[in-house]
Amino acid sequence: MRLTPAAKTAAALVATAALGVSAASAFVGPSPPAPTPQSPIAQAGSERIGQTAHDPRPGLLWAVRSYVSTSGGSCVEAGRLKNGRFGQIDAGQAFRDTPAEQAGACADLGKDPAILAINHYPASGQDAPRTVLFGQAGADVTDVAVTGSSGAERRLVKGLTGAFILPLEGALAPTDLPVQITLVNGKRLTYDWR
Repeated sequence: MRLTPAAKTAAALVATAALGVSAASAFVGPSPPAPTPQSPIAQAGSERIGQTAHDPRPGLLWAVRSYVSTSGGSCVEAGRLKNGRFGQIDAGQAFRDTPAEQAGACADLGKDPAILAINHYPASGQDAPRTVLFGQAGADVTDVAVTGSSGAERRLVKGLTGAFILPLEGALAPTDLPVQITLVNGKRLTYDWR
């Protein structure tokens, strides 16, 4: 089943200039009305590091940090891991610890099947640009898969927190990464970022 435009939440753009990160986030909702907006401010002590993945080139692991917002929503952020610490690599190639901030993609996973987000990291130094697809699946989701422009499908393994992450080399458009979510009842939802 393809989600109708009415079932999609408008994409929100976030820019973190100091870290050279731009993010386009969107949420998948089962049907109208649109999901209730959630506060992205973290509840103290609710942060958890979820799924990790290797960078397409040698480098620090990518990770998803999930947390519960002050409004009770589930939120996710993508970043890098260094010695068990979560952060970002800045324009000068230095690792910076980052606290859970107001930049997370958030939704109510009791009502919405998943949170989906894409971050774009521009080329810096000798590093090529990166596109990182990440999110968190709710309890009713059995499978999350993305189909690339070549038609090859990749399953996104959910961690213990339901989080998933897929770092890709290059600056890919969100429409190049349609995501299919399979629910416990067998129903499939496709999000094509349009």
